[in-house]
Amino acid sequence: MAYLIVSATPAATRGHNSPTISENQFLGQAPPTKPKFRFDCTVGYPPLPNAQNVLLTAILDAIDLASNAAKKLQQGTTAGLFKRCFDEDPSVLWAPNMQAGAIVARRFRKVASALQTGNTLYKCVPSCCPQDSDPTVVCDTNAFAVLCKNEVGLCPPFWQLRQ
Repeated sequence: MAYLIVSATPAATRGHNSPTISENQFLGQAPPTKPKFRFDCTVGYPPLPNAQNVLLTAILDAIDLASNAAKKLQQGTTAGLFKRCFDEDPSVLWAPNMQAGAIVARRFRKVASALQTGNTLYKCVPSCCPQDSDPTVVCDTNAFAVLCKNEVGLCPPFWQLRQ
């Protein structure tokens, strides 16, 4: 059975922070209110009866995480954590003459924007991390990303995370 879902927000996502990000990211246009993505589960199983809701919730969680991290960096409330992670104060200037915290916050906003509008294809796969040593594949035990293809492979352990 194959599933294909694009920009739907099931009732299971209630209680999330608004998945929208800063209007500045959209050059004065209102941001979309639902993430745009595709879901294809054609490997012979729907991993869960509510697989679309689980995936949408994970995407919304990731948008919230990236947006909140950017917001906290901009507010300057994470200086200690930033220093532990980067071994520098967020006010230190990095190229191109911007503060380190502002650069990292901008990158988090780009992640949130990509998750919100990227139309990424999320595919169920029977196992994680292809065996070849392709440098365009970034692997994890739950999923892998194929860089420059806007594609994510969701491995069987991904579907166990919510249980």
